[in-house]
Amino acid sequence: MAEFYHRQLARLHDMLHSELDEKRQEAAEVIRSLIEAIILTPSDKGLQIDVRGDLTGILTVASGGQEWKNVLVMNVVDGCIPSDLATGEQDDIEEERRLLYVAMTRAKDSLDIMVPQRFYVHGQHSRGDRHVYASRTRFIDRDMLPLFEAVSWPVVAPEEQARQDAVKSVRIDMVARLRGMWS
Repeated sequence: MAEFYHRQLARLHDMLHSELDEKRQEAAEVIRSLIEAIILTPSDKGLQIDVRGDLTGILTVASGGQEWKNVLVMNVVDGCIPSDLATGEQDDIEEERRLLYVAMTRAKDSLDIMVPQRFYVHGQHSRGDRHVYASRTRFIDRDMLPLFEAVSWPVVAPEEQARQDAVKSVRIDMVARLRGMWS
């Protein structure tokens, strides 16, 4: 898988430096699609950053041997790690295992591994609840679980839930506010 991403990055680099406008435009579209794979969500504790798709693999490969103070590995579930695309060949699965190992061993101070309970289905109403359940990656088996600290989201108290619901119901006309700033 790492070789795949190295080839894709080399191809992207060549397209960006091409003499042909059409190639540079194609590279811009690829970059735009990668940037769209970064989801920023405001939360009580700041900004939550979710990186999805090929950008995750590219960032893993690009870190090449560096250590980071804090490492967060998201979506450590079958279908994501290993990717559904890599489950055809044993070598591909072993490469995915190696990538997870590399990501986990880059942490200096803290390592957080996120295992979501479920994924929401795309293409539904914003308050829809259609979802599929996720299972922990096959690379972390039951015997390894005592080595990890399991942390879950705290249960929200009814009064806090009422406050959160009230905050969600507030609508802000950002267009009007921005127009007011520049008029």
